[in-house]
Amino acid sequence: MKNTQAKLSPPVNNALSSSVHVPILLEEVITCLNIQPGDTVIDGTINGGGHALRILEEIGETGMLIGIDRDGGIIKNTDALFREKGYKNYLLVTGSYADVVPITNDHAIKNTDAILLDLGFSSYHVDMSGRGFSFLRDEPLDMRYSESDTITAADILNEWAEGDIEHILTAYGEERFAKRIAHAVIKRRKEQRFSRTEDVVDVVRRNVPTWYRHRKIHFATKTFQALRIAVNDELEHVAKGLTESISILKPGGRLVVLAFHSQEDRIVKQTFRKYAKEEIITLPHKKPIMPARKEIYINPRARSAKMRVCEKI
Repeated sequence: MKNTQAKLSPPVNNALSSSVHVPILLEEVITCLNIQPGDTVIDGTINGGGHALRILEEIGETGMLIGIDRDGGIIKNTDALFREKGYKNYLLVTGSYADVVPITNDHAIKNTDAILLDLGFSSYHVDMSGRGFSFLRDEPLDMRYSESDTITAADILNEWAEGDIEHILTAYGEERFAKRIAHAVIKRRKEQRFSRTEDVVDVVRRNVPTWYRHRKIHFATKTFQALRIAVNDELEHVAKGLTESISILKPGGRLVVLAFHSQEDRIVKQTFRKYAKEEIITLPHKKPIMPARKEIYINPRARSAKMRVCEKI
């Protein structure tokens, strides 16, 4: 098998190869995957290779790592990182973990021993992509993981109906001031269309109470989360990806999932329960595994992580 190169063409960001995405719950993930030398392991959200580098160590030269990511820029940079480290036993694919069945079929991959799905968006997207994932940077209002997708965050704010915008803010962001913000979006776009992240931050700032603007969590966090989820159809990807991943695991194989907000975790929890009742999987851990206080102190992005594990019967 040969390495599948990215279909997109952003320049290789050398910063990524020297500053790897910080993996969350790394030791716990590796333990729960139960990886053995020679295993075939899929990292369905390669995210710059943080977990994957450790997986490559565990599987040894006789194993195979398949890394998947929707962002071609991440695939290119991860490939450069792995080559720099001297690894050869991997396959990188630009695509979605929700399509893991056709991806494995296309590359004649069988007997998958373990799968990791880290559902958090990459530090690369926040820090280096320039696509408007962060409310702390004034960037174009894009938020697409894959530049081949058509809908951007700006499209949603400039074109969608007020009720639909309120719905995603409530359903995906759990934003308590969703109605007020959605109404302000419609009013603002009649005068000036949304094009930059600062446009969104300004609208939220003007339409939430003073106390809300001075909480520990930034006042625009939930709005940005909701837009990102809607743009990338994230929750639908989660549901489909879990089902496909379980279907390709061999008996005794494990699926480890890291979720970062309640909607994702709810889907994981309900899916695992469903397949456990059908006696397709077992649940080695009945409750989610969460980062220790020390890890959260070192890496604040870990604070909302919940890890769930299942094993194929």
